Amino acid sequence: MSLKILRATIIGTNATLESVEVAEVLGSSLGQIPQKQLEDYVILGESDEDGKLHPVNGVLPIAIEARRIKLKGIILPVENALEASIVNDLEIIGVTTVNEAIEYLTGRKEIKSLHTNTRELFSTALSDQLTEEVEVRGPGNILRALEIASAGGHNIVLVDAEETDKSTVKKLPVFLPQISLNESLDLTKIYSVSGRLKPTDTLLTDRPVRTIHHSLSQDTILGTTDSLEPGEVSLAHQGALFIDEISEYDNETLNKINTAYLQKKVTFALSPELIEIPSHFTILGSVTSCPCGNRSKPDRKCLCSEAEVQEHLDKIQRPLLSEVDIQIPCGRSEVVQVSLNEVRERIAGVRDIQRDRFSGNFLGLLNGKIPHENVKEFCKVGDIGRVFITKSLERKGLSPDSYVQVLKISRTIADLADSEEILVEHIAEALQFRCLY
Repeated sequence: MSLKILRATIIGTNATLESVEVAEVLGSSLGQIPQKQLEDYVILGESDEDGKLHPVNGVLPIAIEARRIKLKGIILPVENALEASIVNDLEIIGVTTVNEAIEYLTGRKEIKSLHTNTRELFSTALSDQLTEEVEVRGPGNILRALEIASAGGHNIVLVDAEETDKSTVKKLPVFLPQISLNESLDLTKIYSVSGRLKPTDTLLTDRPVRTIHHSLSQDTILGTTDSLEPGEVSLAHQGALFIDEISEYDNETLNKINTAYLQKKVTFALSPELIEIPSHFTILGSVTSCPCGNRSKPDRKCLCSEAEVQEHLDKIQRPLLSEVDIQIPCGRSEVVQVSLNEVRERIAGVRDIQRDRFSGNFLGLLNGKIPHENVKEFCKVGDIGRVFITKSLERKGLSPDSYVQVLKISRTIADLADSEEILVEHIAEALQFRCLY
């Protein structure tokens, strides 16, 4: 006896469905089901010896593909049903055993399809995020840095940070504009494939923050070619990746993280095709200004020689850190209660300004992502401003390479002040966020 069923294959964060013949041993249990029914439904789940179905990963991309090829529905473990139900125009039938699936397909048992109003669910979830106040604890300018970074799409690194400083900067995603429905779907697909969705999860609407350390393997950070499981850079998609102790990473790993950041995806070679998993994230991180970590702290004595400090700075000047505009020296902490709605309103206003500024080939660009060769075009300053930046960098002992970062930060500060022109006062504030090189 030969029957055909649909086989699902996960490829990255997408899925394919193909018709395959099943062996007679399986056919004996499915032979009572009309072939047409088997062609109209995808049946998912891992079955044990007793015929009980257990949940599987990657349900969301499979459901999306099932709808795309106009199947009638998907039959799957009840634990996966809520996740699949966010895909509309598809019957979602949750079952607990193989026999229950067969009874449904043969018409011997009626099971109500689970439906979710996706847009209503999404809207409600976003409304629930509107927190009145959030506590910010850290150096005095950290709140301002979070606002500038969120408004202009800048990356942040903390210098000589304590754990409380790190915890605070990881709050950056709550300042970012709320996630869109398409962004939420992309993020949820990644967590679906990686098996990180709980049975009560539907759409993920909180922008994620993932933390990595130099002790983690490249497979954990970037993902694996064997199982194509998303790595931390992809789990941070649409959110932030906190890279702790950046100077301790090897060059190869940092360069690969940098590539994932710049390309907004991780690419795996899986013959005969390339598999891409999204990795669009904001860089957050920590680094020390010298080997002992006290150089930027006014209340502590640095024990390092000038040669040791220079060697350390040479070590941290890597391609990844060239993507980081904002450097925050960490010292005495302050605690501030801030109205999240007010900050978000200012950030939204600056995002609107940038939407008007960037068009054509630059559509969707943010100040922090302006290519170096275009900085002078979008971040124009007068002669006085140029001289002020150059002399300030010399006085602070900073590299001329900081010039571009200062201009980009200044552009966002000017936007927050609703100023078309970048003024010296905007540059002066931007210079506070360059302290390493």
